[in-house]
Amino acid sequence: EQQQQALYQFAQQQNTATSLSEIYQAALDAVRTVLRCDRASILLFDEKEVMRFVAWHDLSKRYRNAVEGHSPWRADVKNPQPVCISDVDLADLPKKLKAAVRSEGIRAANFIPLIADRKLIGKFMAYYNKPHTFSDSELTLALTVARQLTLGIEQKRAEQALRESEERLRAIINQSNAGIASCDLNGRFVFANKRFREMLGYTSAELATRTLFTITHPEDVDLAKRRFREMVQRRQPIEMDKRYIRKGGSLIWVNVCDTPVLDAGRPVASVAVAIDITERKKAEDALRKSKGLLEERVRERTRELRVANRELQDEISRRKGLEGEILEISDREQQRLGQEIHDGLCQHLTAVAFMARSVALRLKNHRVIEVGDIEKIAQLVNNAATDTRNLSRALHRIDVDSAGFVTALQDLVDREIWHIPCRLEAKPSFHIEDDIAAGELYRIAREAVINANKHSEARQIVIRLERAGSEMVLRVIDDGVGLPSDPKTKRGLGAHIMGYRARLIGARLEIDSPKGRGTRVSCYLPRKGGQSKQQKNNRGRSFPGKIAKALAALI
Repeated sequence: EQQQQALYQFAQQQNTATSLSEIYQAALDAVRTVLRCDRASILLFDEKEVMRFVAWHDLSKRYRNAVEGHSPWRADVKNPQPVCISDVDLADLPKKLKAAVRSEGIRAANFIPLIADRKLIGKFMAYYNKPHTFSDSELTLALTVARQLTLGIEQKRAEQALRESEERLRAIINQSNAGIASCDLNGRFVFANKRFREMLGYTSAELATRTLFTITHPEDVDLAKRRFREMVQRRQPIEMDKRYIRKGGSLIWVNVCDTPVLDAGRPVASVAVAIDITERKKAEDALRKSKGLLEERVRERTRELRVANRELQDEISRRKGLEGEILEISDREQQRLGQEIHDGLCQHLTAVAFMARSVALRLKNHRVIEVGDIEKIAQLVNNAATDTRNLSRALHRIDVDSAGFVTALQDLVDREIWHIPCRLEAKPSFHIEDDIAAGELYRIAREAVINANKHSEARQIVIRLERAGSEMVLRVIDDGVGLPSDPKTKRGLGAHIMGYRARLIGARLEIDSPKGRGTRVSCYLPRKGGQSKQQKNNRGRSFPGKIAKALAALI
């Protein structure tokens, strides 16, 4: 009778419990009363499927830490059965687990599974301080408590999930940027969120005395009623643009989507979601008014495109001319390289061949070989290697950065391939930190030196590095024949290439003849750190495909 009373009391406490902790405590009291055990605990699987204590009676923290996570069943076991240990000393338990149980003073225990929807969610345990044999009636009572406990846990979890869902939904509705309202099938307002009330300027009490149709502009009422009936009859959402009348009498354009609320397939209410599109409507009106202006602008743009097309044709013609110049320069460079190889490297190799042949004849005739002859051969080979290295470096250098910029220019002027003496003047005020800018400045200087060697007929060439105000300046100056006197004379490809490289780094290029004698190429680079807008914009640009390939072959 006492056990039945405990079960009844447990059921009553479940119905009145407001939290899971109250259900846990009622279950522990029922377990200890019904099974007459000394201690009890409840463990549930966490999200990692590990058994964790959620409630207990008279168990030490040391014991809970030692046995937490232990379970006689796997998380995915089907139809788990109670496990009874009548005597811990005789039980087949892991050594550490048995030691923890014995040190807690537990001599008997049973494991009762908690099953919800055929899935194991946890267990409750009854502990005895003395060995205890479990009867069938005790197991029946234990399973009854387990079923009631599982029912209470699932019910509270469902209630908690429902509350959380309702809170989330309420938060979403109240924080939504769209106006949301619920109406009955006659259009009377039942609920309106904050945004809907703000859009119309009404309070909840004021809206409760109105309908969807009384706040609709008179010119839109008939259409609104017809669409509302279609929504109810078809049980499908409908959408339309219409005007609402605000509390102050002003108009507001809204895009409204009315959706039926169904109960057993029958519509019982509707939910309206309204978005303020007043600004959009104003924009549409402005767009219609500007249609004539737009058409005029299109005509103007067409005229501009014609002009741009003519300019593009001129640019195409100019670039075709550049392609011809590239081919011409490529031929000249090939001739120059062939001449330098013939006059330099081939001469050294020929001399090496003659001397090697001479040594070979002496060896054949068993004559004495002079050490000087061997050293002469070695010297000629070294000279040939040096000429080859210089020629290779003259073709292209890619390892120029800001730190090695001045050194690279010094190496450039020291090369033996120049027909005109060349020197470098670098003032201490000159300073550059951008590696990309350093590489482009080096290539501009090299192009200017090459052009001066070819065309200037000068006695000397000077590369000068200096600072002018807020700009770093690279100058290549010669004392040759200077620029043509006719300002309309077409500049060559070299000038175009140097100008293009200058624009890549946000610099400007100037070519002039100081005092009417010689040529001066000046590149002005802004001193401020970072790339200019022009430099960033130009970084992604390139010459047309044919020109780029020709330049790559040339360089």
